[in-house]
Amino acid sequence: MTEAHRLHEQVLQLRRRVLGKEHPHTVDSKQRVAEFAARLDTHQSEGPDREP
Repeated sequence: MTEAHRLHEQVLQLRRRVLGKEHPHTVDSKQRVAEFAARLDTHQSEGPDREP
């Protein structure tokens, strides 16, 4: 897990605790974590020898 991913996760957990799991800002944070993880997975699966 990268530092950026860890920070996204921390923000998501804090928003869940403070705002609740169905608050629009919490849902937005969850979406951002999912998008970040998907981009990271795609980047890692491309490997060092492949072009984006």
